[in-house]
Amino acid sequence: MTSNDRLHTFSNNSSIVRERIRHLPIGGRMKDIPSALWHDSYVRLGDKKTGGPNLRLLRLDPGLPSNTVTAYIFNKFVHPFEDRYITPREAARLQQFPDDHDFSGPITKVQLQIGNAVPVGLAEAVARHVASRFSVVTPGKPSAVSLFAGAGGMDLGFYPYFDVKSANEVVPEFSETLRRNFPTMEVVGRDISLLTGADLHPGSPDVVFGGPPCQPFSAAGKQRGVDDPRGQLVHQYLRIVEELGPRFFVMENVPGLRSNQQGGALRFIEQEAARIGYASESFVLTATDYGVPQLRRRLIVIGRRDASEAPLGRPPVTHSRFPADQGDLLLQPCATVEDALMGLPRANPRAAKGEASRVPAA
Repeated sequence: MTSNDRLHTFSNNSSIVRERIRHLPIGGRMKDIPSALWHDSYVRLGDKKTGGPNLRLLRLDPGLPSNTVTAYIFNKFVHPFEDRYITPREAARLQQFPDDHDFSGPITKVQLQIGNAVPVGLAEAVARHVASRFSVVTPGKPSAVSLFAGAGGMDLGFYPYFDVKSANEVVPEFSETLRRNFPTMEVVGRDISLLTGADLHPGSPDVVFGGPPCQPFSAAGKQRGVDDPRGQLVHQYLRIVEELGPRFFVMENVPGLRSNQQGGALRFIEQEAARIGYASESFVLTATDYGVPQLRRRLIVIGRRDASEAPLGRPPVTHSRFPADQGDLLLQPCATVEDALMGLPRANPRAAKGEASRVPAA
């Protein structure tokens, strides 16, 4: 990576934003800066005057894992040492994308791809756990199909253990990102409701994995769950699983799926899995436990076609949630923000509208 990486750029913010950031201590939030600089949304009217959205501003602590990366942290997460918001490349580091992962589209689309991704290390821990059920004497890797692949975070985690034959992603910029980074994988960029299993794999792959859109189940949204049109994509995911008949499926989603509709969303998935012949198990995993420099939590549902086969259980934890001097001596120390950002060159200001770009176009 060079210093003119188009993703390693940041916006020139207004003077009030720069002043807020300048007063922000390491690990600090809006409440930690002088009240005269608070954003209006941080002050509530009525009896309760304060206590608004604390996460409107957050300076990352270099000695700890970051808070959860989403598509909306690019005017929220502040660099631990520099007085600016983090760049898309820095966010991609927190998600464990390699620096040569080539994201397609304008910066706003890249931010979505990075923020929506499954952290690579978390995906790899799940993939390794599932792969342990396949015989080591079988020649070649077990085969897999990827659904709702996004920018390929989950695919990067599965690639060391599975031969990912094909992936489907309907958003054009996202599917182009997949094509750029996975040249041996067939990328199908179509609406999943118009696909059949045969469009993705000629026979039965060993594993189907992917994460249907999580907004219908997220605590940050309206939590309409399977009643939301996007929630119906969970049904489409399971339809493809039924048609392909893999030995296992792995579905990733937000932890809120467990509480959405009083647990009805998760029960729907479990019942649909049982209907198509799969016994399922689910657990919420914290990415920090698997070497990811981020406190992201995800729900993982694993279905197995042979109900007589023992459940896999939770992937074994490999890393402590605490720094090296506080962690479990039997585990590796957690990865931190400083670990993730180490070695990056200095970021560039992004050109304002109407100015010539300071970095090459995509």
